Amino acid sequence: MLIIPGIEPDERRHSHVLQQPLLGPRSGIMPHYDDSSSDTSALEWFNDPRCTNGYTWLVLDDGRVIELADPGMRTPHAGPCRTKNANSFYYGVAAATNGKELATEPQLTSIAAICVAVIRHHQ
Repeated sequence: MLIIPGIEPDERRHSHVLQQPLLGPRSGIMPHYDDSSSDTSALEWFNDPRCTNGYTWLVLDDGRVIELADPGMRTPHAGPCRTKNANSFYYGVAAATNGKELATEPQLTSIAAICVAVIRHHQ
């Protein structure tokens, strides 16, 4: 399992969503929101057998970071994208929110910290 210095998840909850080896080196971070109505429903969704998407990290309203997948593996987070094999080339980080509610300040702070740690890790 890949550990990125500077990212200390509050919980590692590697979901049931398929994790597969990378097809190439990582080249960035793809931000998302997970379209949930609450932190509880977001966490429940990633344990639901019907769930077919995933992110490397999910950031809850209070800024807690949940690692949903091994950062050294790819998960299905990118939709249609110009980048071929985007799930391999980009880490997926999602704010647990929907298209109606803005990400909270603690979420934005944690997402920024993840970005800094990833950038430092990859130099």
